Amino acid sequence: MGYNHSEVNKGAGSACITGGYFYRSMTDPCVNGRYLYADLFANGMGVGTETPADSGNFTRTKILFRCAQDSPIQCSVAAGSSLPSLGYIFSFGEDSRKDIFILSSSGVYRIVRPSRCNYTCSKENVTDLTRPASVPSSFNSTSSRLSNPLIELLLLVFSLLVFFGMFNL
Repeated sequence: MGYNHSEVNKGAGSACITGGYFYRSMTDPCVNGRYLYADLFANGMGVGTETPADSGNFTRTKILFRCAQDSPIQCSVAAGSSLPSLGYIFSFGEDSRKDIFILSSSGVYRIVRPSRCNYTCSKENVTDLTRPASVPSSFNSTSSRLSNPLIELLLLVFSLLVFFGMFNL
């Protein structure tokens, strides 16, 4: 799968792929099995779809997303776009349920059921909208805001890992 940085964000430029994950959760069954990734400066995410399966041939597309209406983080819209402004996307993570979390400069976001964001997914079972018991009540929406000191600590740790990784120390 190729990635041309200059196609992504002509105004601010692009930096690098900050990471990604193969999405293996069934929370959003229409994304299951695809590779989610983001560019540090691009203010958006992409998805790679492997066709046929296990071929190593991927096509990439920009993925549309929005915050759930009941999100505790006020979602502003990016200038010149209909997408939420996540700020800089630093990293991705996965929990034990295979749900994907996105660490950005504006907060930590979690991928949720498409219907919570007014998207339609033909594979989603909208009759079963119960929340799994393992999800803490503080994660009852698309995102949870971390305090600024915690974000700063995470950014410092991430920066140190990148810095020392560059020098193979």
